[in-house]
Amino acid sequence: SQTTSSDATGLGLIRFAAHGERRFRRLTIAFVLGEETGLTGVRALVEDRGDRLGWVIDLMGGIGTISWNAIGFDGVHVEFRTEPKHSLYGGVSEVSEAIARFVTAVHAEVPPSVGPEPSGALEGISGPVTVRRINQINAGEVFNHSPQLGTVGVDVRSTDPQLLRELGAATRALAESIAAEVGVAVTCVDDVQQPAALLPGGADHPLVQAAARAVREVGGALVLRPWSSSNINVAYAAGLEGIVHDDPGRGGGRGTADEWTDISAVLSGFAADCRLLQLVSA
Repeated sequence: SQTTSSDATGLGLIRFAAHGERRFRRLTIAFVLGEETGLTGVRALVEDRGDRLGWVIDLMGGIGTISWNAIGFDGVHVEFRTEPKHSLYGGVSEVSEAIARFVTAVHAEVPPSVGPEPSGALEGISGPVTVRRINQINAGEVFNHSPQLGTVGVDVRSTDPQLLRELGAATRALAESIAAEVGVAVTCVDDVQQPAALLPGGADHPLVQAAARAVREVGGALVLRPWSSSNINVAYAAGLEGIVHDDPGRGGGRGTADEWTDISAVLSGFAADCRLLQLVSA
């Protein structure tokens, strides 16, 4: 449903560009693979002809959601270590104590996170989006022994490169401080890493404005979202500007016998994309 929605939209745009008004000096319509496996397709596209690309619009089919900014990842894998001991020796389990304190401290300073998706007016939603949360905890193998090793996985994300760096550094410093307090060793290892990027102008960028107008003109339900994690990340990293247009409701059941596509939403999205091309080339 998702892949075919994108394919149908791209094929339609080729026909639109070939038979419609020729307003572009150059229009590249690319079908890329590998978004879920490292953005490999768009990386190849940017490496091959990044210097010939202008604004980039990542089309996923459907209509309504306009996204910008690239949310970056700083995965922090924290390892607390000490010598294990039997429960009969009493006291606390140091690694477990360090984990408990670290989790409590991280949760006490959670930054503003991704809330309900804003919609309607463009004003006041172009600021950075930042998230820090703990998703992975592991320690202990024997019922009556304190663990020698305990690990905590912290998922740090932000659309602002500076905030991402600062929050990642603060997370590592917090782990080191707590380890020193408890008396255990600690190592912080990089996990998943992805750069962050902000679209210049945010909601006021001409692409965002034109896309919002196009969606409204064809009667779509507009959702404006100042964060994205998609092919557009690679374009930002290459110094290009762009947005994403998609619709989470364009289909479902991907990879199953019950997979389905909302044909009307795909057609409406195609109409909006054609109107968007007209607006940005005017």
